[in-house]
Amino acid sequence: MPRDMHETSEPRARDRAEVCERIRVAFSEAVPHNAALGMKILRVEPRRARAELPYREDLIGDPTTGVIHGGAITSLIDATCGCAVLSSLREVTRVATLDLRIDYLKAAQPGRSVFCDAECYRLTPHVAFVRATAHHDAGRHDAGRHHAGQHDAEHHDGEPCDATDSTARDSIATSAGTFMIFAPRGNAP
Repeated sequence: MPRDMHETSEPRARDRAEVCERIRVAFSEAVPHNAALGMKILRVEPRRARAELPYREDLIGDPTTGVIHGGAITSLIDATCGCAVLSSLREVTRVATLDLRIDYLKAAQPGRSVFCDAECYRLTPHVAFVRATAHHDAGRHDAGRHHAGQHDAEHHDGEPCDATDSTARDSIATSAGTFMIFAPRGNAP
């Protein structure tokens, strides 16, 4: 029986590595908007992605503060979430953002790159569910630890979360979203 491309079981490691590499290369080359903003995909692995938006003066939203415009951060979050969705599929196909809720917790710091960690935590045949965190810490790996709607309640692992938690305190924005998954071009009816 043929396997569906949207199965949640993990495909073979070699196939997964090939898919992740195609996503990484296409991130800038196939999406001119990502390239124009200078976004870089730093890591793609099954169900997860990490990207960077390097600080640039032309991305400043308020010249008096030097803070990166929220629209550029929104683009970073959206693109990184899309990569996390693609890395969850058996083969690369088109995806589209259906809904993306972003909770801005504080302004980005002037002069610093913004990083985004995204995780695809649920996959159906036509819709993927993602969460992401934007922050300044290049070494952090916590996509979804503080996602939209859970800032003051609890982490997804059930641990208490409040504003004194350093991870929550250091986040610029958290996000939760849904993406539509299109059928591969050769498989459409």
